[in-house]
Amino acid sequence: MSNTLFPAKERGRAERVNPREFRDLVLNSPMGIFTSTPEGRFLFANPAMASMFGYESPEELLESVTDIAAQIYADPADRQELRRLLELYGQVANHECRLLRRQGTRFWGSINVRTVQESEKGFQHYQGFIIDITESKKHRQMLQEQYRRMENILQCSNLGTWEWNVQTGETSFNETWADLVGYTLEELSPVSIQTWEMLAHPHDLKKSQELLKRHLSEELPYYDCECRMKHKLGHWVWIRDRGKIITRTPDEKPLLMFGTHWDITQRKQAEAALDLERSQLLAVFDSLSEYVYVSDPYTYEILFANKSLKKTFSKEFVGGVCYEELHNRSSPCEFCTNEIILQNKGEPHQWEYYNTFVDRHLLLTDRIIKWPDGRDVRLEVALDITERRRTEIKLKESEEKHRSMMEQSLDMVYLHDLEGNFLEVNQAAVSRTGYSREELLSMDVFDLHPDQSGRREILRQWQKWRPGQPAILEMVHVDKEGREFPVEINTGKVCFGNKEYILALVRDISERKQTETALKESRERYQYLLQSTRKMQGFHNIIGRSREMQSIYTLLQQVAGVDTTVLITGETGTGKELIVDALHATSHRSTGPLIKVNCLTLAEELLDSELFGHVRGAFTGAYYDKTGRVEAAQGGTLFLDEIGDLTPRIQLKLLRFLQQREYQRVGESGTRKADVRVVAATNADLGAKVKQGSFRKDLYYRLKVMSIHMPRLQERREDIPLLISHFCRHFAEAFNKPIHNVSSGAMRLLLEHSWPGNVRELEHAMEHGALLCPGEMIGAEHLPYELRIHDTQGHLKKSGQKVCRESLVRALQTARGNRTDAARILGISRRTLYRKLHKFKLE
Repeated sequence: MSNTLFPAKERGRAERVNPREFRDLVLNSPMGIFTSTPEGRFLFANPAMASMFGYESPEELLESVTDIAAQIYADPADRQELRRLLELYGQVANHECRLLRRQGTRFWGSINVRTVQESEKGFQHYQGFIIDITESKKHRQMLQEQYRRMENILQCSNLGTWEWNVQTGETSFNETWADLVGYTLEELSPVSIQTWEMLAHPHDLKKSQELLKRHLSEELPYYDCECRMKHKLGHWVWIRDRGKIITRTPDEKPLLMFGTHWDITQRKQAEAALDLERSQLLAVFDSLSEYVYVSDPYTYEILFANKSLKKTFSKEFVGGVCYEELHNRSSPCEFCTNEIILQNKGEPHQWEYYNTFVDRHLLLTDRIIKWPDGRDVRLEVALDITERRRTEIKLKESEEKHRSMMEQSLDMVYLHDLEGNFLEVNQAAVSRTGYSREELLSMDVFDLHPDQSGRREILRQWQKWRPGQPAILEMVHVDKEGREFPVEINTGKVCFGNKEYILALVRDISERKQTETALKESRERYQYLLQSTRKMQGFHNIIGRSREMQSIYTLLQQVAGVDTTVLITGETGTGKELIVDALHATSHRSTGPLIKVNCLTLAEELLDSELFGHVRGAFTGAYYDKTGRVEAAQGGTLFLDEIGDLTPRIQLKLLRFLQQREYQRVGESGTRKADVRVVAATNADLGAKVKQGSFRKDLYYRLKVMSIHMPRLQERREDIPLLISHFCRHFAEAFNKPIHNVSSGAMRLLLEHSWPGNVRELEHAMEHGALLCPGEMIGAEHLPYELRIHDTQGHLKKSGQKVCRESLVRALQTARGNRTDAARILGISRRTLYRKLHKFKLE
């Protein structure tokens, strides 16, 4: 065995080993040791080898495995690759592949094998060992996953990273590192430690190098430095540079160092601004006329006194004790003990004090603040309020005078602060809003607004206003009962003492608004009648300028001012309902309701109840009184669609209503009156129904006092471009697309189509085109498939020729490349279509 396990130069040493000891070593090895033939059979295997592959003994493994490639390797190609490498190099080390256990489970193994040639026998075999590396493979994958996650974290955290080989000087940076200073890695290539030195600020470079040196010598556990680096645009960027040696050489010399960069420019700017703010704060204290000093909250030692304080008391205070120097006391007074101030840390502590040194009343305000060195200090500001007290007396007298004037005003008067909280209201405000004075004073002005979405903007505007600058606003108020009413507010900012308030004179303008609305409607009606004298391209949402439509517009204007019954006829989709809307909108009943009933959708019993209503108990399920559509249309217009489908009983009840304007609810004995204009519509031939006896003749003539017939779309083709333009605008706005027109091909298709569905079919075709159109113009390819098929079939029929190359291409374009649909369009079989494609070389 020693002759096969060791190379020739080691055999002498191996032969000196006790054979029994060597055999025990092989048999007890945790590695799977084997000998095999190139053809794929095992010659020898130790117990670890047998156990590794799920066999109870080496003998069972040698007997069971007859094809190593198929029985041992999960992928037989790995065995072939291993043999190829052995033939090339004679030995293979650490060859990783997936192996197969007897039970069918797979595991990762590392194979180390060599070719052994028995020269005296001319016999060649493989000798080696296998190690199960499944767990180490998992650990490697986990490490790779952790490394990938770390890379993602670094990318998301906007951290620049760098690596530096201390011994070789090799350096690498990530893209974020370069981006922090406005470059790309390509612009900085080749990167090195000199790249960093070139970008570093000269004043910071020496400090950074010194810190780096101390870390390399293990004097510091980390390299940590804040320095400036020059941005590509020329300004300086503050960087926090932090790194650490992560690998050392065997002789403990620094080898590999890893670090991060992150931008701290904003923090540095904030620190500079804070230092400036503190210096400015002290300068502000010095510029104040009030007395300002700062003291230690524990020892009462004065740390700062402003010029006003020094000038008034004619001495220096810094270093002295505040209660001795300022108040001539031997101990703190009961108001300024530091225990009180420290309990209210951060909150001002205020009291009035009479100072015998200056013979004045002072308002003292204490609070704890941070001193530039970071410690808590006590800030005290003394304000002379002697004159303010006199002013307060005068202000109180003035307030009484103004309050008397407010109460005598017929308009509502509010006084509130800049947050909207009511401070004073007059009796007119109490009467108009319905709240008591106490309720109003517990509310704010926004409680009287039905919509509070603009609260923040109003508060912001109040802060901008200047005293004495009035503003006039129109808003809506709501009273205690929830009723809304318009108001005009004459408001402005006023100052009482040192405080600012909002004073508002509020006038109820409900009557004025009603007058303005009536005047506006009168002007609009005048403009409408003025426009009506000219030839119109449309009339109240009805589109068309053809001779037929002009006649209808004239007829609508003639019947708009009278309450006569109107019958509208025409095919489905011609726009009969638009005629109803126009009749109602242009009549004197336009402010009343427009009630629409589709007579075709309801059964006779339901239609009777729906039209005239019913009383409780009139029939099974009538649990309560119901108002009918006739009653609901009181003062307005009742539209009865599909009137030709009424049953004889409902026809009779409708006839009585049209004759006498009276009706009965279902289950009610008494009659009711209704002031309603009736407009009916149908797509049926009522004259023919009268002859057949399915429609009452007297009802027919009652309805046909004035008849308006809507023409089919093919009878007014000159209106199609106008309708197309209207639908383009409508669907462009509905779908938020820049559509403004249709292509010439699409226009040709739309003009030539017969439109059996009339305007409704055209609308649906334009909606289909607008949905598919990606740009500004609807093309023929965006129109419905049926439209394009009819057009293509019509073109072929007109041509009267056999299928030519042009018609074949046209059919394929129409079918969007679908050959089955193209064959159907051309009226030929798929086999014929393929022959034509081959003939015209269109495969």
